[in-house]
Amino acid sequence: MVTTTSRPALKTLLIGVTLICALSARADQWAPQPPGKEGFICGANGHPSLPHVANPKPGAPEAMLAVKWITATIGIKPNFEVLQDEFSRKVGAYAIIRGGRRYVVYDSEDAHWQAGRPNWRDLGVMAHEIGHHVAGHTATKGDRWGEELEADRFAGFALGRLGADLDQALLWTADLNEEPTKTHPPRKDRVEAAKEGWNHAQLMKKREGPACTRRWMGEPVSLAFRTCRVATVCTPEERVRIACKDILGQWVWRD
Repeated sequence: MVTTTSRPALKTLLIGVTLICALSARADQWAPQPPGKEGFICGANGHPSLPHVANPKPGAPEAMLAVKWITATIGIKPNFEVLQDEFSRKVGAYAIIRGGRRYVVYDSEDAHWQAGRPNWRDLGVMAHEIGHHVAGHTATKGDRWGEELEADRFAGFALGRLGADLDQALLWTADLNEEPTKTHPPRKDRVEAAKEGWNHAQLMKKREGPACTRRWMGEPVSLAFRTCRVATVCTPEERVRIACKDILGQWVWRD
């Protein structure tokens, strides 16, 4: 059976929807949401709006560097922006599409960048969120548990490619919930997924052969007012290091 709506009622409904959309677009379209709740973007796409965020700011230079490292492991350039904020609950970070643009937002109080560079724990958190974008989870609505495990595998893989040993590649999983929720599998399943990703990275390294040569990764970036660049080096095994130009224009290792 097909029902119809009277013209006055329809007009009232359209005015209400227009007002809701206009209000939700304020403040650069970043509307705070109650902890654990998700809103929606007004329009036909139905993607969730940003939860847990009040006043996002540009990500720290170390966060931007982390993104360049992680995306370089699969040979792509990041097509999303990195923001930071203080969340109302412990979330760590999340990925989302907002207004047709891709974002990774992390908790500025939860990240602990060390000596001007990312650390393995924070790299894992960022890699997980980047995995959601790479796999297209932020553009579609699918199996939430399956999507989380896929992002976990990507995180383990990316850290493995960056030279992390297994313990380093799993540091970020220590903060995961032990028990399952409606949206996330239990910690043990997620740890296993991250291990699978790390093991796949080791298999790829074996297939590439034992030879290790220094090579630059990505383009130069500005860090603490200096031009810096990421490279893989052999010391004696392959790992990632940062080099920055000194006042004479020579590349100098930062660590």
